[in-house]
Amino acid sequence: MPTRNAHQHGSSREIRFLRVLDDRYPRNARVREHLTQSGAGSVHVVDASTGPRVLRLVNDSLLAAKPPRRHGVVFLAEQATAYAPFAWLAARASGSPLVVDGFIGLHETRILDWKKHPESSLAAKVYFVSDWLAARLADLYLTDTEIRAQRIRGFTTSRTDVMSLPVGAPSWARSLPRRTHESGKLRILYYGNFIPLHGVSLLLRAVAQASSAVSVELTLIGPKKPRGPYQELADQLGLFSNLRWLDPVAEDALIDQIAEHDVVAGVFGDSLKAQSVIANKTWQGLAAGRPVLTQRSQALEEIAPIVGEQLIVTEPGSVDDLADRIVDLARRGELPNNPSAAADLEMYVQHRFEALGKWIRDH
Repeated sequence: MPTRNAHQHGSSREIRFLRVLDDRYPRNARVREHLTQSGAGSVHVVDASTGPRVLRLVNDSLLAAKPPRRHGVVFLAEQATAYAPFAWLAARASGSPLVVDGFIGLHETRILDWKKHPESSLAAKVYFVSDWLAARLADLYLTDTEIRAQRIRGFTTSRTDVMSLPVGAPSWARSLPRRTHESGKLRILYYGNFIPLHGVSLLLRAVAQASSAVSVELTLIGPKKPRGPYQELADQLGLFSNLRWLDPVAEDALIDQIAEHDVVAGVFGDSLKAQSVIANKTWQGLAAGRPVLTQRSQALEEIAPIVGEQLIVTEPGSVDDLADRIVDLARRGELPNNPSAAADLEMYVQHRFEALGKWIRDH
């Protein structure tokens, strides 16, 4: 069985993580590290199975069905709400609470964001029920922003606690020195998987529009296959000399790329998810000391007072507004910077993580 001891701690209580796709994934790694360091218990990781889909489902279900030591904690990792019934059985078999990280819901990601199936389809209904059931079976359900937590509380039972656990920035996203900015020019950095959430098409159109007034260079870092349609759009827009396409780099190497640019691009998608999340790149860019240019959302209201003018928001779906902001930034003599933003953001995130550790110790 692919169970391994990811972190050790003196506590005898076992926190058993199920369905972990990648233990280096920032969200998962930070949660496990905090629980270990806070003394909540010893953390054990059950790797997700590989192979054909049906065999993965059967094998992972069997792994989930084995409970931790009595009075431990069963923790269902992000991206795994479909396995909540099996995790619930494992938790009840050992008298343990079930924690579900609903950071990535199946319905909002595959249907509302990716639009892989029509909202009226059977697949959409299955994904919705899967997410709904995960929230109702959990003793503690985690999400990443307060606006999402409020929505989830509307369809859980009174026995389920819902907690917002922010993504935050990893340790590599350290504060960078101010970058010398040449008036009339702007270097923008995008990195990601070219998913609908990011709204890359809108960003490209805004860069094309802004380029008629100022000099704009946009670097896009991400895998080759999904960026194909965006390269075609960029050619249609005449963005031959404005863009630089790079393959993915190691996560901790992103700091070098951020250091070379004036602004980090956030998200510009039109889905419900785009309005309710604070993307990894937003946290990372702000912590590194760079302005982050992203669309306005209710989710951002959580951190806007902390970072001030370093967070630059545009009207959702507006190419004109985004282009105007790019032109304004390019013409500024000095770009917005908040020297205390990194420390203040980390303090905010740490406070929420302490609440998670306390909940687990109390249950």
